[in-house]
Amino acid sequence: MAILIIAIDTSHNKKYSCVVSGFLSDVEKLHNEIDRILLKYNQKGPFHWRKIPDKIRRSAKNEVYKAINSSNLHFTVFEHKKPFQADRTEYYLTFVPNSIANIIERWLRNKFGTVLIKVDKDYEVKGIENGSEKFVRTLLFQVGFRLVGTNIHIRKNRDFTATIGFPNGNVLDFIASVSDRNLSKEIQLADLVLGYYLYDKTGIEKKVKFVKI
Repeated sequence: MAILIIAIDTSHNKKYSCVVSGFLSDVEKLHNEIDRILLKYNQKGPFHWRKIPDKIRRSAKNEVYKAINSSNLHFTVFEHKKPFQADRTEYYLTFVPNSIANIIERWLRNKFGTVLIKVDKDYEVKGIENGSEKFVRTLLFQVGFRLVGTNIHIRKNRDFTATIGFPNGNVLDFIASVSDRNLSKEIQLADLVLGYYLYDKTGIEKKVKFVKI
């Protein structure tokens, strides 16, 4: 059974997000490689862009970019700066996950297996309880709707779960949750790729897709 990973991290006060998608084995491979590179500069994991000194960022950049470009993972950076007149709740917890779901759905076409969706906990909106969880639920609902053209049933225990079956017999089992960066290698990769892309995209601009929404 294939294990598919989708990780989403945001930064710059929710102005940008990075989506990493691929197979679990490729996540492990890239994370281990970048971890090895950063250790050469005495930067220990779990890695977080804001905690990496600029000197190390610059020194490790070429090696990190080589590892990213060689990876089988897919990377998409979204720019979603909220228009001044837009409602914050509607924009961040409906419009943004809807837009991201459109890209995720394309990647999941013709796939089967278990899909783990991990979202950073920074999608909170002032005055809204559990904003990041609402982001996750909307994202999962929209991905499912786009894949099968109808509303899907989402279960909620500790995580959000859903199962989608296709006419060809393929089945996708979704497990979606808000995750802590320190505990998620996938989110660490999204954080690092987003940080480097906004820092200096030259060298990974062909590997990282950029979408302005």
